Formats: sequence, structure tokens, C-alpha cells
Amino acid sequence: RKMRGVIRAKVNLHGFLATGMPIPGWPVAVTHGAACEPVVDSGRVAMIDGESVLHCWEQATAARLWSIALGAPASGPPTICRRRLYAGLTDGRVIIVDVADGSTLGVLRSAEGIATRVLSDGEVIAFGCGNGLVKVVETATGRVLWQVPLAAPVADGDLVLGADLVCAAAGGRPARDPEHRGAERAEVHPPPAP
Repeated sequence: RKMRGVIRAKVNLHGFLATGMPIPGWPVAVTHGAACEPVVDSGRVAMIDGESVLHCWEQATAARLWSIALGAPASGPPTICRRRLYAGLTDGRVIIVDVADGSTLGVLRSAEGIATRVLSDGEVIAFGCGNGLVKVVETATGRVLWQVPLAAPVADGDLVLGADLVCAAAGGRPARDPEHRGAERAEVHPPPAP
């Protein structure tokens, strides 16, 4: 049986399709190196460089579309959701950018420095702070829906945002539900080391 449809390709750092065929324009040179891994979504490739500059390229052609100086180091790679890019910074700011044209749509501020990438489902953002707080913030208003202190600081990669669940791996503590304002739903303990 034959399948019809469109093949959508993701570009890796070296500018190759999964088949190993090069894509014109890729790879691109990044003068100051990468501060974190690039992200790909909505036809865009975004990355923050070692000088805290956020760059965005068109995925299909590698044409640089825009760049923004962030003014502080990134807390992790940016996140793209619904054509909005969220960049967390170690000084506590979350910059929200329209990936189409690079215009700044908003800046949210946290009193605590951010230690993880900012995750988003379009309605809320979630991030971990250097002091162990996990925060969930409503994107439309900037209102903190809930925040929970954990036993240990949350590192990038220790936080997961699902449709109605935030899970933080720091210190074996808890899975939390933003619909219930941070109520603990589960606690996961890793198996003992061999």
C-alpha cells in the first residue's frame, strides 16, 4: 500500500536531512558558539549563542531572520510553542518573542534566577529556579498560578510539562497538576544505586 503526503524534514546541526543529504545553506556559522542546543519548530531554528544573543533562521533555507541581544545568560535552550519563542534568563526574565519577525511580545520577571529552559503549552509556562522553586505562570497575564519549593535546585532537563501535569525530578519530588494549583499527585523515588 502506498502512502501519500508531504515529507517534513528536520535539519540537524550539520545541515543534513535524516537521509544524509545536505540542505543548501546549512550548516550556518555561529561566531560566538552555542550556549545551548538549537530548537526547531514552526519552520524556524532558534539558538542562543555564547554572547547571549538569540538567533533565528528559516528552517528550509538557513536564512538568518533576526537576532536579539538578551542582556543575560540563557537558563537553557529556548522553547517555541504556537509561533512564540520563550527564552529564560538567569537574571529571572522570560523573554517572549514572535518567531515570525523577532518582535518582543512581552517580558515576564521572576524575583529568582531561572535555572531551566522555559517550557510552554501555549497557556502556561513552567520553569525551575536556582533556589529550588518550580513556578507555573499564566502566559496571557503573567500571573503565577502556583510555585512549589523543592528539596534541591532544579537543573535543566529535570522538568517536564504535560497537558495537565508538571513533573520535577529534583530531589525525587513531586508530580504536580497546574489545574489544582500545585497539588501533589505523586512522588517518584529512583531505585537504589547498584
